[in-house]
Amino acid sequence: MAEGFGRFFPAEHAHFLRTAKASLIETHDSAGAGFNKRYFSEEDKNRMQRLCGRSGKAATGLIRYLETQIPPSQRRTRRKCRRRT
Repeated sequence: MAEGFGRFFPAEHAHFLRTAKASLIETHDSAGAGFNKRYFSEEDKNRMQRLCGRSGKAATGLIRYLETQIPPSQRRTRRKCRRRT
């Protein structure tokens, strides 16, 4: 997610967020597998999976927002009017 934040174009940022969402899904699944192997308590597993879910929802919302944005190179620029003094 942090890598995408440093990108200049909204679509590129969204691309990195999609990759991060896939990693969150893997982490969610790994927390369950770790619990099954007794690496984590049920409380820890639930906390990790809840955090993965919340992070994924936040990433989805940001992706939707970024998909509505116009890249800087395609934006119209306004000319500043000079005030007469």
